[in-house]
Amino acid sequence: VGVENFLFVGNPGTGKTQVARIMPKLMHALGLLEDRIVETTAMELQAGYVGQSAGKAREKISEASGGVLFVDEAHNFLGTSSFAVEAA
Repeated sequence: VGVENFLFVGNPGTGKTQVARIMPKLMHALGLLEDRIVETTAMELQAGYVGQSAGKAREKISEASGGVLFVDEAHNFLGTSSFAVEAA
């Protein structure tokens, strides 16, 4: 199975986060993924100094290997800061 990416878009309060938490369970039940979900936010992936965000992102990606990396509030990557660009 190849790497798939899902983007849940909608107004606040429409259940995007709940659906994102359910999807890995369904995919595990189908035998597509390990039973692992690593949840983080865009802000948690951004470091205090330019050059550190990429390392934080790599750590989370490695931790989620074989499962799902769920980045809640990923729209925060759309900022123009160097930290957001590096983490994304």
